[in-house]
Amino acid sequence: MKSLLRIVFLTLSLLPAYGGIAVLNLSSGDLQPLSLEPKSAEEPEWSPDGKRILFDAREGRNRDIYVVDIDSGNIERLTNGPAKEDHGSWSPDGKRIAHQSENDGNTDVYSMNTDGSDQTRLTDGEARDGWPDWSPDGARIVFSSERDGHREIYIMNADGSGQSRLTATEFSSTDPAFSADGSRIAFNSNRDGNSEIYIMNADGTGLARLTRNDHNDERPDWSPDGERILYSRVNLRAQSFELYAIDIDGTNERRVSSEEQSLFRGHWSPDGSKIVSQYKTIAGPKPVADKVAKIDSSLLDAYLGTFQVEGQTGQTFTFTRRGDQFFGQVNNGQHEELLPSSDTAFFPRNFPGKITFIQNADGSVASVIVNLGKPVMAIRVE
Repeated sequence: MKSLLRIVFLTLSLLPAYGGIAVLNLSSGDLQPLSLEPKSAEEPEWSPDGKRILFDAREGRNRDIYVVDIDSGNIERLTNGPAKEDHGSWSPDGKRIAHQSENDGNTDVYSMNTDGSDQTRLTDGEARDGWPDWSPDGARIVFSSERDGHREIYIMNADGSGQSRLTATEFSSTDPAFSADGSRIAFNSNRDGNSEIYIMNADGTGLARLTRNDHNDERPDWSPDGERILYSRVNLRAQSFELYAIDIDGTNERRVSSEEQSLFRGHWSPDGSKIVSQYKTIAGPKPVADKVAKIDSSLLDAYLGTFQVEGQTGQTFTFTRRGDQFFGQVNNGQHEELLPSSDTAFFPRNFPGKITFIQNADGSVASVIVNLGKPVMAIRVE
């Protein structure tokens, strides 16, 4: 006779809402939060002269781009369009800002003056283009595009002409960043399974993988001297975000943020002495609601067969084992993606969720964490 297991649904706060933006002093280790409005500040980047910080934040329904003067604390809103505008990047001379915008109905790359005037559309297609970064001489912009069905790295002249593709795989490549001398580009890609940091020559040749681990490494940023790359590590097992740096030959990887700091999306100061980043305060899971369901234990044992769970948000999840591969279906089977047996699976962009399998030492299921953004739901096998 088949036994039944209790599946307890917990609404969790694995990580609290964004803490905001802070500056990390690399010599002292001190972390100084910035007092910013709106408080939903993200994506910080130092200006070339080190006097201002660019960021984007949500106020109402839209996300817009802002700049704060570090000494005075004065904040200026640069965009106020009908749709989302974010991912800003300073030109090397500090006179222009490249960013992505949805103001014309599609996500494209734009540039504007540092006061928000003279918005110029640089890409114009049906696919999503974004994540721009300037070359050190200001002549080119590297960006990521989904025009090939998945994210690839492209490059173009600063006026939008001469667009060409640098990467060509069946996987996602995004968050490109130019080196200080303009000869190389760092980016993150999941071409080898999970997201790792790669570098290549500015013409797309000479690909090299820098990071190798079971977590997701993303958002690379070159040090001003071009010798190291800063990046964010998404560590869901530790329920934290961590900043790491690695030498450009793939050696000497070390954690930059402390265990008490949950930092991500970091950017070096022009003199290399500080890092500005987003931050959270580390906190463990806090159950705020329970819901009990029962399911056949044989369907959960080592992921054999198929089992289906309906979450508190009304989403239905179906997990299936096919040989040695595990698949998850979401929204009544509309989306399907290969799931690793004990890591995080990222569903397509139009599904804003993540699924994490956590196994016991004997390989049996310990828990399944389903993150839909709000709320986070854990399915714990009892």
